[in-house]
This record gives sequence, C-alpha cells and structure tokens, in this order.
Amino acid sequence: MKKFGANYVSSGSGKKTWTVYSLIFVVAFAFIGGGIWNLSSRQTKIDGYVKTQATVVDYKVSVERKHDDFGYYEVKSYAEIVTYAVNGKDFRATNTVSSSSPKSIGSKMEIAYNPDDPSQCIFVKSTYLITILLFAIGGIASVIGIIMVFLDIKQKYNAH
Repeated sequence: MKKFGANYVSSGSGKKTWTVYSLIFVVAFAFIGGGIWNLSSRQTKIDGYVKTQATVVDYKVSVERKHDDFGYYEVKSYAEIVTYAVNGKDFRATNTVSSSSPKSIGSKMEIAYNPDDPSQCIFVKSTYLITILLFAIGGIASVIGIIMVFLDIKQKYNAH
C-alpha cells in the first residue's frame, strides 16, 4: 500500500477502480459534448431558417411491443404531422420526436423552415428536448462519478 498525504491510503485494486471512474466521466462528457454539439448545430440551422406556426393535422403512430414479467404489451408513441403555408403554398411535415401524449389536432406548433427550400423544416421545441436529454444524462453520469470518487476516497481515508 502506498501513502498519499498524511492519512490517505490507496488499496491494491485502485487501478481497476480508477478505470471505472474514468469510463463514467468519459461517458458523461460524451453526452454533455453531444448536447453542446446538438444545440450549436441545430441553433445555427434554426438561425438561418424562418420561424412560423404550423397546425397539427394528424399523427404518425408507432407501436412497440415490449415484454415484462407479466407478458407482452404494446407501447404507442405519436409523432405530430403538421401543415404550414409559405407564400401561398402548403407544406406537410412529420415531427422527428415521438411522445405518448401528442399535441391535439388543430393545435399550433412552432417550426422553422428553410427559406430556400420551405419543404425542409425543424420542429423548434423538439430540438431542445433532445439537447436537454443529452445534458441530463451527462449531468447524472457526472454526479454519479463524483459521488463514487468521493466515497472511495472517504473509505480509503477512514481505513487508517
């Protein structure tokens, strides 16, 4: 055993432990980096697009069959299909993010469309949902990693 500082003692399995900690932090920073990339690339794209309100006209329904201890069950998710008009021409788009509780038919959603090709659009709120999810996963992994390191150091410190 090697001493680090006055009372800190490293255990023999420290190399494996620090490998796990390093892996947790790499995963955390990958998700946080993904969130930053997603936010900046989407924001850059949205900045060049024109924002408008689209009307929900239908849903694309996805059914996923899952299994648990009690048997099989289905989980439905809905992606809103919207219409929007640009210079008197109607366009139709399907949200890339599905949810179990979609907006109601006739409700409005903010989209941003490419002024050079109005058929290309982004659902503004969905863009931020993905970014928030990436940041949340990265943040949770970071907190877990910090707690594990703290508890490991505390345990090794209390060993002597």
